[in-house]
Amino acid sequence: MILPDGGKYVGESKNEEPDGQGIMTLSDGGKYVGEFKNGKPNGQGTMTLPDGTKYIGEWKDGKPNGQGTEITNDESKFVGEFKDDSFVNGTFYDKGGNIKSKMLNGKIQ
Repeated sequence: MILPDGGKYVGESKNEEPDGQGIMTLSDGGKYVGEFKNGKPNGQGTMTLPDGTKYIGEWKDGKPNGQGTEITNDESKFVGEFKDDSFVNGTFYDKGGNIKSKMLNGKIQ
């Protein structure tokens, strides 16, 4: 299935929209592999952006929402809870695995 932005989708669909398990390749080179509902990432999945940043975890209505891990292209990462694509509660690590900082209720501690 060709998407409106020129990307493509391969997988389960319903009403001509991604719904179920699938792979979405965006026109900018980004790629999402996982669960969809009503055309958007929803459930468990992995998004890899063109710069190498990767989010692995829970999605809701097309945004990281719930437990997940974001790994940047320099290999630092955040592990914890996301809400509407924002860090909420969790820990930031450097590329060596050392704790850089913690986040509680959306504020760096």
